[in-house]
Amino acid sequence: QDKTIFIGTCGKQLVFSGDFFNFFSKLLADSFPAYKAILDKEAFMACGIDKSKLAKSLKRSICLLSGNFLATRFLFKDNFVNVSMQNNEVGMLDEQINLSTNLQEQVDIKFYAPNLLSGLNAFDNNTIELYLKS
Repeated sequence: QDKTIFIGTCGKQLVFSGDFFNFFSKLLADSFPAYKAILDKEAFMACGIDKSKLAKSLKRSICLLSGNFLATRFLFKDNFVNVSMQNNEVGMLDEQINLSTNLQEQVDIKFYAPNLLSGLNAFDNNTIELYLKS
């Protein structure tokens, strides 16, 4: 299901706005960098992921934070994503979630799980479409 996202400027801020969120980013003093390339999906690898499985994995990752600011690693490879993080004081998480597509390249990225979960909860879809680029 397609959702409408407003992208624009307000004073010295770039604004992304949807049904359940507003995101503001400070504009640079110089002209804003070319962003059209990142909005063009053609150069990206598309895949789907089960929202509930990703959310459960993120919640387990958040439990391991124990008040620390630690990033969770997402290694997208073949037809799965490996979700991992380690807190030396509490323990570690290392699990896989299947993807809908076999990826041509691997993508290794880290996110702070509470922020990602907050964004994930804004979507009603059972499957989340991801567009990845190495």
